Amino acid sequence: WNEDRWLSSDTVLSFVDMDDVDLYQRFYQILDFMDGVWTANPHHGFLCDNFDQTLDASRWHHNGYWTVFDHKCRNMLASGHSWLSTEVDCSRSNAYLFDFYLCFIEGESCSFCFNVDAVSLGQIRNGYKVVFDKTGNTISICRVEQDVCRVLVQIPHIYHTFSQNYLYRILWDKVTGRIQVYRHGTCLGEVEDP
Repeated sequence: WNEDRWLSSDTVLSFVDMDDVDLYQRFYQILDFMDGVWTANPHHGFLCDNFDQTLDASRWHHNGYWTVFDHKCRNMLASGHSWLSTEVDCSRSNAYLFDFYLCFIEGESCSFCFNVDAVSLGQIRNGYKVVFDKTGNTISICRVEQDVCRVLVQIPHIYHTFSQNYLYRILWDKVTGRIQVYRHGTCLGEVEDP
């Protein structure tokens, strides 16, 4: 197998999964391996960044001081609220899975935003925001409309320890409006916002 010689510009895939017929959602991702880095095309509804190199300024927008070290994106903001965002075309599918590791090195809270129309100075005009509040020990799922943030659900008793990695998965079903937050495979909370 030589991936350098394997190219495809038009591929049709068929897949039948008979052993997991009761699964709620199925997800897939299409990646490119270019110049030693795995990437995905956000204009086609996919995103991948293994943080092999520095943050790509054409893709990522942020506040605070973010660095890439040991395949991890780190924020060195000592206090307050930080954010990191990118644009992904969310019109390509009915359901999306966002998974990432969250590790508080310092700071009080951070947000993960999706289905956002624009980000300006850390504020989103329209979209969804999941706020991880370390000091308040909560996770809030919020909807932002015309710059006004409304908490849809607040999940209490969620504790974070500094320097510990937490695997989070956010599932968003556009048809039902169902948003679920998982940590290490356990559903912490969910809400429907049709």
